[in-house]
Amino acid sequence: VLQMKNVINININTEQPENLLSNLRQYKIKCDDDYDDKKFETLLTLYQHMEISQVILFCNTKSKCESINEQLNKEGFISSYICDDKDEVIAAFKSGYIRVIITTGDTSSKEIDIYQTSIVINYEMPTSKDEYIKRIGRSESFGKRGIVINFITNKDISLLTEIEQVSPGKVINELPFELSL
Repeated sequence: VLQMKNVINININTEQPENLLSNLRQYKIKCDDDYDDKKFETLLTLYQHMEISQVILFCNTKSKCESINEQLNKEGFISSYICDDKDEVIAAFKSGYIRVIITTGDTSSKEIDIYQTSIVINYEMPTSKDEYIKRIGRSESFGKRGIVINFITNKDISLLTEIEQVSPGKVINELPFELSL
């Protein structure tokens, strides 16, 4: 489980870099395989130490989105997952009412290009590097910088290697205690 002693301060620099991957800081948090309770505890710890306005959190299945949303709501987070009332959820997110939006990569993620979103969390890694690129694009909308935090299990190591090959000179490092863009 992630143990942080300091608050992560995130300062967004709004300069417009030239290429998509150079806009992003990508990090990983190693998680134990098949221990979803510990993974959720890690997510809560992360939220306790981050000062951010809104987050898009990706899972791989609708049932996982529903489960995470239910757990976050029990913890007092204003969150929702994209399902049948997608337009309503996106409107509430754009307005700032919903702070955490949970979705799968296949749920029209193009529609979630929302300027104030600077953080994407891959609670579950996608199945391909192409899907990863689609997901992380949500955090660099309008040319601003963003942060991607990946929860990595042992089964995700080969995908992580592929992703690093697409981002020349970029290594996805462990999430540091202090983070500044």
